Amino acid sequence: MASSGTDNLDSTETAQAVIDVALLRCYIVNIVPILLEGGLESSNSLEKKLQEQSVKDLLNKFVGDGQIKTLMVERLSSKDDNDDSEEKEVRYCVSLDVHYTSGKASGLVLIKRGPLVIANKSVGSQVHAITLIEDSPYETLHSLVSCAFAPFFKSYVQKSGKLDRDMDNCSFYSEESSCHQFQHTQTSFIRSTTKYEEIRLLRLRTGRKTNDIKTICSHHEQELLTKFSSLKKKRCDPTNKHPGKSRTKSLRVVSLDMFEKLSDPPCVVVPGVKVCFECLMILQRQKVQSKQDVRICTCSW
Repeated sequence: MASSGTDNLDSTETAQAVIDVALLRCYIVNIVPILLEGGLESSNSLEKKLQEQSVKDLLNKFVGDGQIKTLMVERLSSKDDNDDSEEKEVRYCVSLDVHYTSGKASGLVLIKRGPLVIANKSVGSQVHAITLIEDSPYETLHSLVSCAFAPFFKSYVQKSGKLDRDMDNCSFYSEESSCHQFQHTQTSFIRSTTKYEEIRLLRLRTGRKTNDIKTICSHHEQELLTKFSSLKKKRCDPTNKHPGKSRTKSLRVVSLDMFEKLSDPPCVVVPGVKVCFECLMILQRQKVQSKQDVRICTCSW
């Protein structure tokens, strides 16, 4: 019996904690004209719709049911908004699911931040309001994610340093180049380096020993592997033929195969840097000359 009394008390407290749906209706009446109608005066059709018993039941479920997270208010127009005709018919629909209707429908979606909409807080502080305008769903999704959610989350991570605390640093961490930055990529991860060619490139480009190259984060992967050549704004001058000169034409990216042809004796360039054609020819001649010198030295013995 004591348990039953406790359950009744809990249910009473929960019922008292839920906000009055009249406040939710007032919130919708105030925000919909601004976001969906481009004005300040509420629509009579919206107010009538919110007074229907079926809609009141939906609002009660939204504020009091922890399993229901969304409420959608749709504005359906029979004509374009650019049409000045006074006979334009506008009607509203309210539902608990988010869906696409037609190209002439725009919607306001309320997403609960918690399981319930409680009474001691304002409605605006407990819901996220998102507008779905008369546009392509693809463009709407791209705009929301790329222009709002992604930059917001990126800024949060950078300012809070959460990833720096939660994730280990990779083998290429330094005070000048920290891990898990979002300068070149929107993702953050750390993985092991096992491929021979990848390890060789990293060793040549960073000067680290092979045994010290074990992991790499997404930031250094972009900086040292994926975008290494494109991030090199200035060309390399291994022969000192162009001191103080900026050259952007006739440049060649030194590939790994090209580097191997120039790397005996050790070459002053690394795979991925940009050199001009003239410097490349000089390096190739130096390689041929070094081989001839080795032959002469060997024969003298």
